[in-house]
Amino acid sequence: LVPADLIVSEVNVHISRMFRIVVGMILVPFLFFMAFLRTYWNHRRQLERFAFMDPIAGGINHEAFGLRCRELLSAQPKGTYTMVSMQLRNFNLINEAAGSAEGNATLRYIMETLRRHLREDEAACRGEGEHFLLLLRENQPLDVQRRLDEMLTDINSFNQTRDTVYLLTFQQGAYLVEDPDLEIAVIEDRAKVADREHSGGGCVFYDAAFTKRLQREHDLNAMFRGALEQGEFQLYLQPKVGLEENRIAGAEALVRWEHDGEMIYPSDFIPLFERNGNIRALDFYMFRRVCEYLAQRLQENRQVFPISVNLSRQHFRTSNFLSRLDAIAEGYRVPRGLIEFELTESIFFDDQQIKAVKESIR
Repeated sequence: LVPADLIVSEVNVHISRMFRIVVGMILVPFLFFMAFLRTYWNHRRQLERFAFMDPIAGGINHEAFGLRCRELLSAQPKGTYTMVSMQLRNFNLINEAAGSAEGNATLRYIMETLRRHLREDEAACRGEGEHFLLLLRENQPLDVQRRLDEMLTDINSFNQTRDTVYLLTFQQGAYLVEDPDLEIAVIEDRAKVADREHSGGGCVFYDAAFTKRLQREHDLNAMFRGALEQGEFQLYLQPKVGLEENRIAGAEALVRWEHDGEMIYPSDFIPLFERNGNIRALDFYMFRRVCEYLAQRLQENRQVFPISVNLSRQHFRTSNFLSRLDAIAEGYRVPRGLIEFELTESIFFDDQQIKAVKESIR
């Protein structure tokens, strides 16, 4: 005979020990799994922050903005939203005057202000550099302009507490999203195309003609080098008549572009080449053509008269262009006084430009 409590007490000890072992075997892996899961989610949040957050201006970055736009556009009928492009003017002056840290702080301030004016079903981000993109739930130009004016007023509200006013100004372009199925990049590009048409007034709204002109300009740029080599740019002379003698006293050299039987007018390519710098190569080309013309008439003992040649302001960004022109004229043995330079009036609107012109001529 064995007392029951002896057996039960021994069994209870073993059961209690086994229970603690089993609980420990379950709890330790569980705690390890929870620690792993917490680390995983922390890292995931950090990766999402790096992948979808703008480290400079704050808010979502351009990639996240594209995803958000696709989500919003797909949930509403066409013509509900407008894509807006805003580019801060003269941002390089802020960086040069106050440093890049102050420049980044300015971008953050702008982004924070823009976000305060957004509704839940709208989005904004900073694109490249000082460029901002907005997707506004507006479909009327006046409503879009009103909201942009409110944002710009708020952005410049810091001037109310300053003695010296420093306005932050923006180029503004917008595209009413008539086809939500378009790629987000295409929608953004159309707003940016309108942005580049901004001339100092309000927001410019996209028109299909803008894209056609850009394609035309792209084609002209692609054709430029070949046109120079093949001599497609023609020299035309516009006579200057002396009123007293009533006879030709000089001429102005004009350029015409003949390509595959088509006459391309200067208004189509001169402003374009002024912007991209090709005007310098064209000016040198036309200067040679003028020298060739004068040299040929001198060789044939025919009458010559002074010819004025247009000179772009772009040349004054380099220091030796007049020496190159002088060497070309010397090479053709063109006498002094037969070539005049003609400068556009706008070159003298800027004090720095006037100084550069004077130094180059000296």
